[in-house]
Amino acid sequence: MGRMKEVFMQMREIGLLSDPGDLVIGSKSLTDRLISLEENGYWVQVGPMAKLRPQEFICAVYVRGKSSWVTESCKSSFENPSDAYRWGFSIVNNLKEKK
Repeated sequence: MGRMKEVFMQMREIGLLSDPGDLVIGSKSLTDRLISLEENGYWVQVGPMAKLRPQEFICAVYVRGKSSWVTESCKSSFENPSDAYRWGFSIVNNLKEKK
């Protein structure tokens, strides 16, 4: 089991993650997609920007390098986390196609 999968499983067990089906983008839960990405050398991170009005989110896409994670792309001004994750997943899909 990959380290991130182990962390997510522990978070589920202690109640920090609700049923992963609550966060579905496409046909997979967000948790399952992130675990799959990490196992394949990618990571998508979404977080809120500092300003609250209007509320905005930022997304960063990382690729596992030889000794650290490398920021591949970053974009802000998303109105909600779902849009940010969709953008991040599309960037990962484009990167996979280039390989």
